[in-house]
Amino acid sequence: MSVNVFDEVLYSAETTDTKISVDFGQEQLKNERFVIVNVKDKDNDNLKSRDYGIQRMSPDEVKGIEDQLSAIGAEVTEETSLNKIVYASFFEENNLHLDALTKYEEAVSLSPDVEDFQMIYDEYIQANQLGN
Repeated sequence: MSVNVFDEVLYSAETTDTKISVDFGQEQLKNERFVIVNVKDKDNDNLKSRDYGIQRMSPDEVKGIEDQLSAIGAEVTEETSLNKIVYASFFEENNLHLDALTKYEEAVSLSPDVEDFQMIYDEYIQANQLGN
C-alpha cells in the first residue's frame, strides 16, 4: 500500500509473490513528491512491514544520475555479477535503495555459487534494515 503524507491511500495491490512493482507514472501517484509504502498480510493485521518513504527526485537530480549511469555503462558493458555489484554500489551511494537491492539480487541470481556476492547482499539487507 502507498499513502501520501496525509495518510490518504494512493495505491493498493494484492499479490501472492514476494515482490511487486509500483508504477509511479500511474494517475494517482504521478504528482506525488513523497509516498510512504508498506506491506500487510490481508488476513492478519498484525503481520505488516514498517513504513518506508520513497521520495521522487527532481528533474535535475534525475539528469545527474542518468549522466553518471551513462558513464558507468560506457565502462561496464557485460551482464556479469561483478558488474551488477558495481551498479548496486552506485545506487547505494546515491540512496537509490530499490535499484541497489535489485542489482544485488541480480548479482546473486547470476552467480548463486559465489558466497561473496551473497555476503555483500546480506550485509546490504542488514545495514539498511530490509530483512525480517
